[in-house]
Amino acid sequence: AARLLAGTGKHERLIPYTLLCGMLFMLIVHLLSGMNWLGSQLPVNIVCSIMGAPLIAWLLIRLRARF
Repeated sequence: AARLLAGTGKHERLIPYTLLCGMLFMLIVHLLSGMNWLGSQLPVNIVCSIMGAPLIAWLLIRLRARF
């Protein structure tokens, strides 16, 4: 996702985008896991898996369409 946002493969631009994307993703996951769902909190790893799996699948499908 960071490479798609940066629009380049140059590491001097890619590394900050990677850090920003990872930070935002984990912040959203942490906030969602802290909410009370049905009276209890969900662990961060469960919320991360629920959000991350569709994101990875979308990225793989999008990148496969390029080749």
